[in-house]
Amino acid sequence: MGSAPATGISGFSGVGSFSEAIGEDETNYQYVDNLSIIHGKHNFKIGFQIMREKYFEITDFGGVPSFGFTGQFTGASNRLADFLLGNPFSATTSVGNSAQNMVTNYYGGYLADNWRLTSKLTLNLGLRYEFSASPRETSGRAEFFDTATGKEVVDTACDSRSSMRNTTTSRRALD
Repeated sequence: MGSAPATGISGFSGVGSFSEAIGEDETNYQYVDNLSIIHGKHNFKIGFQIMREKYFEITDFGGVPSFGFTGQFTGASNRLADFLLGNPFSATTSVGNSAQNMVTNYYGGYLADNWRLTSKLTLNLGLRYEFSASPRETSGRAEFFDTATGKEVVDTACDSRSSMRNTTTSRRALD
């Protein structure tokens, strides 16, 4: 990635790169058509739009590692000493592939009539409907929160070796 790890030393300002990498490559296909018809005192308009959105997204929220120094190893007042000695209390990073191939569809349509009742009064009447479907992941790497069960649900088509996982390691656990 070419970024410096984020480093936090208790009592000091942090240094390093923001530990988040987000990128997206989007391709949209759309069809739009509109029609206007003037008949007497009416100006009728009708139209619709169909759009297919495809985007490849990378969301490595821990893609750049981060280290935390608390003074655990050299005494509470020596947080900087832990950093200088290279003894982090915690290290956080993400492993795996977070790339997602997302697709969604959008549909919209309208009907309108500008009805000129008199030279000083025109009624503008119309109706519009839009529907945008929730994006879905085509490679089986999606996770979502199920409000009915209160649990995180992982796409069953997802290979657990290829999904993104956030890993935090504490020095206490290593010693």
